[in-house]
Amino acid sequence: MISEFTARRIFGTIDAVGRQLVLRGRPRTTTVTVIGVARDTDVRQVLFDPRAFVYVPLSQHYDPYLAVAVRSAGGAAAAVRALRDALRRADQDLAVEVTDTGRAVLTGPYVFVRAAGVAAVALGALTLLLAMVGLYGIQSHLVSHRTKEIGVRMSFGASEAQIKRMVLTDGYQPVMEGLGFGLFIGVAGRAIVRAYAQLDVPIVDPWMLLVTPIPLLLAAFFACYLPAHRAAGVDPNVALRCE
Repeated sequence: MISEFTARRIFGTIDAVGRQLVLRGRPRTTTVTVIGVARDTDVRQVLFDPRAFVYVPLSQHYDPYLAVAVRSAGGAAAAVRALRDALRRADQDLAVEVTDTGRAVLTGPYVFVRAAGVAAVALGALTLLLAMVGLYGIQSHLVSHRTKEIGVRMSFGASEAQIKRMVLTDGYQPVMEGLGFGLFIGVAGRAIVRAYAQLDVPIVDPWMLLVTPIPLLLAAFFACYLPAHRAAGVDPNVALRCE
């Protein structure tokens, strides 16, 4: 079996089953037939360019150092115990260097990537909090300055429900425009990262599109509704005299 990178480099396509290639080894040079193509994977280090790999039967090309990767449908701890028991039953004198879950084995190589991800999430959460506070302050300030306008509208017969609906509509318009522009930038940024960093990142993330706008929309609602509720409850004569 060969990796997809090996198939593309040698044959120009991943459809390489049935083709032959020459393996130059220390004992001898042999001609082998490709029986399968495996997906590329990170080896030793993360986010590096793929390397050419050929997987051969252990009985034909013996190597005293062997890595066994097992995928289990159950828990990771149970799979590790089962693998250790299987190796012990196969050979009591077999030297096992590392037997652990993939996450634990790759903790070292992935530590910087995970730290960068945690830092990015923390900065994103802080930015979202600052955006909510700033949005509330700006919208509340704008609505408070419309007290005299609200008094005029109420003196001409506008109801409290109409005043609240008007303020919410006017307040939400710039918020929705900003959210639309921000989500567009987010999708475009993920597309750029996927194209140039060669990461398996989905371009459209449902969590980003659905969860992120909720706190901003709630902040805009309270920023518009609370001042509008206070202004709508004031006597129109008092509101008209407000400076």
